[in-house]
Amino acid sequence: MDGASLHEETFKKEKWFVIFFKLQNWLCS
Repeated sequence: MDGASLHEETFKKEKWFVIFFKLQNWLCS
């Protein structure tokens, strides 16, 4: 796997983590 693909996978995981985190905050508020 080259650097670009690895970076893209990491970016996707971070994006989903941020979305999940915001969703949790929204549900708890």
